[in-house]
Amino acid sequence: RGIRIMLDAVFNHCGAEHPFWQDVLKNGKDSKYYDCFYILDPSKRPEEKVVLDGIESVNYRTFALVPDMPKWNTDHPLVREHLLGAAAYWVEKYHIDGWRLDVSNEVSHDFWREFRKCVKKINPELYILGENWDNSIPWLGGDQMDAVMNYEFMNPVWNFFGTQAVGKGR
Repeated sequence: RGIRIMLDAVFNHCGAEHPFWQDVLKNGKDSKYYDCFYILDPSKRPEEKVVLDGIESVNYRTFALVPDMPKWNTDHPLVREHLLGAAAYWVEKYHIDGWRLDVSNEVSHDFWREFRKCVKKINPELYILGENWDNSIPWLGGDQMDAVMNYEFMNPVWNFFGTQAVGKGR
């Protein structure tokens, strides 16, 4: 029937219940996954509060300042093995046709280059779409994304048409 399947994936952060993160919370610095995340003050446990630039925060980097979304350190070998393994699994086992990559502009270019090599080796026709809120030119050099969701274009369009035009068929 020509139906194609694109999965939505988050490689920038994980949920608070992820086993790697739970191991860090349980074992602190003794966790083999400790460096898989960005712990801000190593002298404190991850769940302890710290003050950064006068603002109280959790002791680890998160997505959108949400404590339940600890940010991956995608440079760490265990993180790469885990995330790239998951990506390859879905391409190999279920023959998906594409990936839509959430907040891809917050993940290193190096990781996306490795991601592309990994999944395109399995399926050279696989489509990679990044969700980038910024200028996306650096991701579109042929070595990372095939395309991006062009949110940067959204604001000028909204400004041109104004809020009155939304939903009125203009």
